[in-house]
Formats: sequence, C-alpha cells, structure tokens
Amino acid sequence: MSRAAAGLIALDCGFLVTGLAVLWALGFVGGARDAVRHAPLALVTGWVTTALLATLVLLVGPMPTASETVALWGLALGAAALGLLRRRPPDEPVPAPPPRETSRAGATVAAAGALVVAAVVAADCRRALASGPLSPDVVTEWLPKAETLFYFGRIDSRPGGFLSFSFEDYPPLAYVSDGLSFRFMGRADPLLIPTQHWVLAAAFYLSVAVLLSSRVRAALVWPGVALLAVLPRMDVLVGSALADEPLTELFALTAICLVLWMLGGVRRYAWLAVLLGAGVVLVKAEGSMLMLTLALAPAAWALRRRRLRDALLPLSPLLAAAAWRVWLAVHHVRRTGPDYRLVDFFHPGYLASRTGRLEYAARELADATFSPKHSLLLAAATLALAPLLAFHRRAIAVLLVSVVVVPTLVYLGIYWIGFDEIHLYLDGTKERLTAPIDAAGAVLLPLLVTEAWRSWGAGAGLHSARWRSRASAS
Repeated sequence: MSRAAAGLIALDCGFLVTGLAVLWALGFVGGARDAVRHAPLALVTGWVTTALLATLVLLVGPMPTASETVALWGLALGAAALGLLRRRPPDEPVPAPPPRETSRAGATVAAAGALVVAAVVAADCRRALASGPLSPDVVTEWLPKAETLFYFGRIDSRPGGFLSFSFEDYPPLAYVSDGLSFRFMGRADPLLIPTQHWVLAAAFYLSVAVLLSSRVRAALVWPGVALLAVLPRMDVLVGSALADEPLTELFALTAICLVLWMLGGVRRYAWLAVLLGAGVVLVKAEGSMLMLTLALAPAAWALRRRRLRDALLPLSPLLAAAAWRVWLAVHHVRRTGPDYRLVDFFHPGYLASRTGRLEYAARELADATFSPKHSLLLAAATLALAPLLAFHRRAIAVLLVSVVVVPTLVYLGIYWIGFDEIHLYLDGTKERLTAPIDAAGAVLLPLLVTEAWRSWGAGAGLHSARWRSRASAS
C-alpha cells in the first residue's frame, strides 16, 4: 500500500471517529450496535465537521496540516463529550433499530434494492480506481485551487495562488476538503481524489438508508436508495471531483433531516441539518439559495408552534455564508468577469430583447428537470405528492414545492440575463444545477409515499402497529 493511500485511510478513520462522537452527542448513537448501524452517517458527518472546522481555520490563518487536523478532531471530540453531559430530553430517546421485514415479498424487494445499490457502488469504485478526474472544470478550477491550499497553505493572492484563478468568490469548502486529502496523502496526487469522493458517495447512499429507516420500512427504503444510485446525475457526479457532488449529497441529507424533524419534532434531526446545511452553503455559490429554499418551510413550521429558537435552527447555516462574505469584503475580493448582473432584472428593455433566450432556456431547463431520461421523473413525483400532503403536512408540502420550483426559477432567471452564449451555457451547467433537485426527490420519495399513505388513512395496510409506534418514538 502506498503512503498516499494509507494517508487517505487514516483521514477516513478520523472522519468516522469524529462523526460517531458528534452523532453520540446529538443522540443518534447510544451503544456499540448503534455505532455500527450509523457508521456511514458518521463518516459523512465527520467529513463535513472536519471540512467546516478547517475552513474556519483557513479564514483566520493557514490551512491546517495533517497533525493540526488531528488536533481539530480532538477539539471536536471534546465538544462532543461536553454535549454528552447534557441530559437528553425524555421524548428524544436513542432511535431503536428498524424492525426486519416480516413478509417474504417485502424482504425480497428490500434485498433487490440493496443489491442494485451494491452493484452501482462497485461499478463506481472500478471507475474511480481506473481513471482520474477528466472534467475540464476539475482540471482547470477545482483541483488547482485545492493544490494551491496544499502548497501555499492559505488563500493566497500571489501568481499561481488561490485567488489567481477564476471564480475567486466561490466558497472554499470543496477546495479545503480536497486540500486536506492532499495533506494526508503527503502530496498533491489528483488521481486518488476520485477514490476519496467515491468513499464519501458510498457513505452517502448508506446514510440515506440509515435516516429513512427510522420511519420507512425496508421494502421502500432500499428501492428508493437504488433509484438514487441509478440516477443519471449521480452517475456523472460520483468520483468526478466536481463540487456539485458534495453539494448534491449534503443537500439531499439536509432535506431528509429537516423533513424528519417536522414529522416527529425530534431536535437531533434539526441539529444535524444545521451541520450538513453549513456544508451546503460553503461548498458552492448556489448553496446559499438552495439552503434557503429548504429552511423557510421548517422555520415557518416552528414559528406556528411558537418555537422561536427552533425557527432559527434551519436558517442558522446561512451564517456560514455570511462569514465567507465578510471575509471577501475584508480582503477586497471581487469576482472578475461575472456571468450576470442582478441589476439587469430592473431593465425592461434589456429583458425584452432577450425573450428568445428565455424561451430556449425554459424548454431546456424543463427537459432537464422533468424528463424521464434525465431525472427519472423524480422532480415530477415530488410535486405530485405535495397536494396529497397539503392537508395533513402543509409545511412539508410547501417545502417540496419550493425545493423544485424556486431553484428552477432562479436558474431560469440567471440564464435569461446571463452574458454567456446560451447554448454553451446550458449544455455546461443544466445537468449539474438540477442534480440536487433530483437527488432530494429521490431520497424523499420513500418517506413522502409513506407519509401520504398514512395521512390518508391507508397506513394500516402498509405499516403494522409496530412500525407506527417505532416511527413516533424516533
């Protein structure tokens, strides 16, 4: 085994231990069996916790080295230990393991879905091991910035430094994450980065299953995860080293946590959503807008229950974006050559002269969002389920509509006023921009079907009393 590969294994072990400590403090883990069951979610949680801490350090000083990252893990473990000292509310027990499928048909469906997921993960592994990141954006933008953090140790404005590349104002978490991988590898080896991204993607798939299993039976969980795994968007993103990959994964997990919070009122899901949501806003520029679309409905839901403190939780990840904006302002960093200007929305003549551009963008974006070929109809299914939940779960129905409609309208407006040639603009971005929407639809679909069925009084046929009591307890 090479030193670089051993370094990545050590990095992932650090993610796992740190994530387990965080989940333990939040109340997800109460023993060894819980730790094993939540290991995939712990890996993702530890990764985003580490990346966030390293990003905060980078904003005030140099990039953490491997040994300094271990010290950050120690701080995270200490904070988690303090969190364990608080008394867990009696209505928030550690989630019990999901019961096994009692019917042969259900067990068969669950096993088939799990096999599909395993096959896709194995195929993604072979691809990650066989080739490095080949996307032009990765070669010219994402990896070079991560390499500058490895070599310079900070966000440097010198020639060849971080700020000498385009998109200077992009949030740094994706670069920091790959930079940490380089630190632990001991060299800037881009060929191993897809393998590290594959590890996180595999943990993401299993994390979805872990979270859904608290309220959804396995016969729906694993087919839903399989649908996510075979999603054309994920096939393109997994192992690509594009920032769209962690954005899609974190956005989908944040959506699950917020919906589970609104369904059961258990705060640990809200706190986990805060952590994951901070990663969303710091991984790409559109992350703040996407997080806002997720946060408004849960915040309104909490306000209706006169819980002002809870209403601030889903909005708090936006503070991470504010911190990055403050850093940009303090260091006088402005993006050179922006793709669009928001003030153009207030120029009717300019907008009227570009109606052809708007019409073409609307057709292409609708095809990318709702076409079976591109999205497997996941966004359409999400919108179709919203009316079924509107009477009993109004806030969740609003969240579903906003997750699909708001980003689509925002992207359409940007295409309308953008400067780049529209055909190239759409061809290079439409699939990546719609990936978080499709992934959120895929991960929420089993949960939404379950809740819609239960809300309309047919839950007895789908769920036994054991399932209903287990869901309410978790």
